[in-house]
Amino acid sequence: MYPVQTIPVKYLFVYPVISGVIISFAFSISSFWFLGFVAFIPFLFFLYHAETTPARAFAGGILFGVIFFGWMLSWFWGTYPLAWAGIQNNIVSFLVIFILWLFPSFIFSIFTGLWAFVFKIYLEKRLWRDTLLASFLWILSEYAGAFAISLFWAGPSSVVGTQWTFAFLGYILSENQLLLSLASWGGIYLLGFLVIAVNVIMFLLITRIVFSHKEIERIIL
Repeated sequence: MYPVQTIPVKYLFVYPVISGVIISFAFSISSFWFLGFVAFIPFLFFLYHAETTPARAFAGGILFGVIFFGWMLSWFWGTYPLAWAGIQNNIVSFLVIFILWLFPSFIFSIFTGLWAFVFKIYLEKRLWRDTLLASFLWILSEYAGAFAISLFWAGPSSVVGTQWTFAFLGYILSENQLLLSLASWGGIYLLGFLVIAVNVIMFLLITRIVFSHKEIERIIL
């Protein structure tokens, strides 16, 4: 029997980190796009674990988000140093870029935290119900995050809305023409829905195969 139930709480947060690294890797190297279909499995293990409370789920979601969105926004650092912008001091340049990189990363991560928080509260270990719930909530979190980041960057010439789709999960399927064709039915949101759905289905099927029902009850809520 895999000793999942003996894992100390502090080590549970390793799982969102693992998922954040995998999904970042899948986005960064296009030939590994398929990892998007398994990247959330460690995170889901964390969410289904009996020791993970909704508050811990929220913290784990933020941790996942900071890693993922921080990596996706790492191109900010390509602007260093800011001598081209008239900032000659390298320390000031570093601080300016760090703030501009951290804030949007954290704003997006708040919504992955909310996704994890709400899903943890309402998950029931029912395959299709949890699959639809997790997928719908993820799309909702992306939509809300896009709107929130537009408020963050709001200015006299900017438009507040959901046009900021940077790092939306569905983009990971752009390397597969067959899956990409589904975007004609539901856009980037449908593709993101599909990615989360496959992850949840695979996670629940794997746990049912590997563990007996009795063991699952002791390991996950």
